[in-house]
Amino acid sequence: MRIAAISDIHANLKALEAVLDDIYAQQVDQVVVAGDLAFGGPEPSAVLERLLDLPCPIVQGNTDAVVSSPDLEQRAAGHKGLVVLQCLWAQQQLEPKQRRFLAELPLQCTIAGPEGTSLLVVHATPRDQSENIFPDTPEEVVREALAGADSPLIVCGHVHLPFVRPINGRLWVNVGSVGRPFDGDLRAGYGLLTYENHSWKVEHRRVAYDVEATVEAILRRDMPGKEIIVESIRKGLPPHSWMINQP
Repeated sequence: MRIAAISDIHANLKALEAVLDDIYAQQVDQVVVAGDLAFGGPEPSAVLERLLDLPCPIVQGNTDAVVSSPDLEQRAAGHKGLVVLQCLWAQQQLEPKQRRFLAELPLQCTIAGPEGTSLLVVHATPRDQSENIFPDTPEEVVREALAGADSPLIVCGHVHLPFVRPINGRLWVNVGSVGRPFDGDLRAGYGLLTYENHSWKVEHRRVAYDVEATVEAILRRDMPGKEIIVESIRKGLPPHSWMINQP
């Protein structure tokens, strides 16, 4: 069994299309999406339309929850936090049915695997869609975050950094980011999960896409803080203002 897990597309249609092309070439059995779909890039609506064409489970990310919030415009009034203003801009690009789609996404999903195994897909952790788990997060914190999760393989995104951590005989897998990598590699990232010889194997794949086409699309729009987003995409690193102004 082969599963392609993608996360953190962040309204970057060029990166998404490049990743999907690579996924199709891998002849996978299943695609899963771990959230953060429409915030932080130039094409929120087009990305959602593309994802709606895929017959695959999708879980809600923390920015999906904010972008689909019915009181976001009220919350953003007079707000100076750049992330909130960017979420409002993304919301304004979406049709009502697309906002409902984001609002109704589940927080997690479980996929049955071979030989009685299963794969749990969340955005950040099973207990919190905004919790940050990094490659160097203390093991006791990771164990607490996994409390109550029974699957041998837990797949997430959120922090935009691809890594694998064995925890108590299970694998915690961050598949990185399609649209906004934060590890200095500009290429779109996703995870390829293969079950063979009675265990799961993880491959982090990176796919080149037309970064400058995405940059041009951003610059053509009236996105708040678009210069900061452009710098982040061109460097493959997190924008400082994003990290200190969470919604």
